Amino acid sequence: MLLGLVGGNAFIGLYALSGASVVSVSGLNFGVARIGDVIAFNIGEETATASRWGTSPLANDLANSASGLVSLLVPEALDEQFIYGAVEIDGEWVHVSVSARYYAPVAAGGLGDLAFAQGSGVQFFDAASDFAVVGDDNLSGVQFSLAEPIAGVSINSETGQVSIDLDVMSVPESTSVVVQADNSGGSAQTTFSISVVPAANFGFITFGLNQVAFEAVGAGSIEITSPAIYAGTYAIDMADLVGGAINLVAPVVIDDGSPAQGEPVNSQRGLWIYNPENGTPLLSNQWFRDGVAISGAEAAQYTLTSADAGGQVSLRETVTQDVGARSSNSAAINVAAAAAEWTAPQIVSVADGSVTLSVGSNQSPAPSAPTINAIGDGAVTLSAG
Repeated sequence: MLLGLVGGNAFIGLYALSGASVVSVSGLNFGVARIGDVIAFNIGEETATASRWGTSPLANDLANSASGLVSLLVPEALDEQFIYGAVEIDGEWVHVSVSARYYAPVAAGGLGDLAFAQGSGVQFFDAASDFAVVGDDNLSGVQFSLAEPIAGVSINSETGQVSIDLDVMSVPESTSVVVQADNSGGSAQTTFSISVVPAANFGFITFGLNQVAFEAVGAGSIEITSPAIYAGTYAIDMADLVGGAINLVAPVVIDDGSPAQGEPVNSQRGLWIYNPENGTPLLSNQWFRDGVAISGAEAAQYTLTSADAGGQVSLRETVTQDVGARSSNSAAINVAAAAAEWTAPQIVSVADGSVTLSVGSNQSPAPSAPTINAIGDGAVTLSAG
């Protein structure tokens, strides 16, 4: 058997010769078997009686066929190793070998800029999300690093998670961070900036409610953990506090199911954030009926009247500081219609044995007139007034 050599080393090459037979490998990328790709033998017009792929020249531990050609899906376990292939043609084995590597990482460049409040502890950021590798969706073959060391910034080499210690970092205008991803196929870099801003001076308006538990999760974001009715993460434009308090949660009119005339309606306070330097915050309430302010209805609780029946009521909270006032409106709730009531019938006319009566209703338009039993032998005609 004549073994063709490529690169001067046995079994190191893309093709091999045996007599007049030529065997090459298809599915390569720049002469390399990439992880996740399929490689195959190319023997032209020849006929193969057997073939194999292995981790050594005489092995068939990767793929094997006793009747023809067999292809191979290049596994991650072979990264930076050689793959050895052999094809039997006319009783002769022709050998080839190729190197296996990942595709090089690619960076999308979409991380953008980050801003955090000074002294807000350790924050985390996923830099791996900006990278992709063909055939390696989990980036398991990638090692992450910072191109230049930065005080207070570190990266997990396996996951690409960046840790930013805001208790260590100073308050520059912006710090550029370059993250590098490397694997056996190459490397790529992505860049983003970190801005550290002074912590804002603010407080919560609770007006006698439980204290609010929160933590900063960025220069413009806080996470509230209690009370539960206010739990959540809120984006805040701290600069907007210059003009007065900011409403995070609107007031809520508690709907117990179509409340009726004479029943009290309660409300849940809205949640506000304010800057104490702008003066003491003062809260005021105003109830509305069908969008029109109800005179004198300025408490947190409101008792429904006959004028509210069949309509809607809502509440507006207003917080006033020295720099100005801001308001927040609740959603409106429906008020049950009043039950039909009728005034005593009044005689309108008596003529030709007929009596015409008029009755009044507390509803407009009046519902169908009530039934009035005839008295005596005369006919009774009823018109609702």
